[in-house]
Amino acid sequence: MIYLFLILISVAYITLIGDFAQISLLYMVSIIGIMFIKARETTVLHLCAGLLAFKSLELTALFIVPTNALSGSTLPYIWLNTNNYLIHLIFDICVLFFLFYRPPISRVYLRRFVFPKGKQHTDQELTYSQAEAWLIGVMFLYFFVDLAALTENFIRNMDYLGVSDDIAQYFWNWNLVYHLYTPAKNVLNLLELLAIWLSVSPKGGKKIRRKNTKKAGYKPA
Repeated sequence: MIYLFLILISVAYITLIGDFAQISLLYMVSIIGIMFIKARETTVLHLCAGLLAFKSLELTALFIVPTNALSGSTLPYIWLNTNNYLIHLIFDICVLFFLFYRPPISRVYLRRFVFPKGKQHTDQELTYSQAEAWLIGVMFLYFFVDLAALTENFIRNMDYLGVSDDIAQYFWNWNLVYHLYTPAKNVLNLLELLAIWLSVSPKGGKKIRRKNTKKAGYKPA
């Protein structure tokens, strides 16, 4: 029990205090670890594979697109911040859609491939897990935080959008979301990791019942 407590404390410290690189590394190591632990559970395996793919693409986009002055870009801060918030927002939406449609995606995939080999999968087995429902809630919070930050960024810098300084100056000090953005995202990072980890627990892995469940399994085409 003491080891579990120490692990949780370490994870909480990294996600709440650590930098983006440390948090991303912890996220990807956690996902890969769960994939090895639950390699024979289709729902968890597909969930983790999708999350890992989206996180890899998001990190690649953040590496390629200039998002801060440290990248050496001479773009005004409004456009650097816009790139940063927009990349996060786009991937929030992509992950949300993936989570919503993960069961049907799994079913379509398994009509062509069966993994583990020779195993049949029922609709009930491939429905949402409780952990996925929690994860959807966390992703909605990500979406609203990134959307609020992007909106405030435009409002605070309206002079770059062609609005006269006489009007724009009243909004130059709108920076509440800007200052709260990193702490809020760090808390959400911790909640997301906990939701992902709960997918391997009995309660988190419990399937949410779906109506009109078919008992027939899928066979490879």
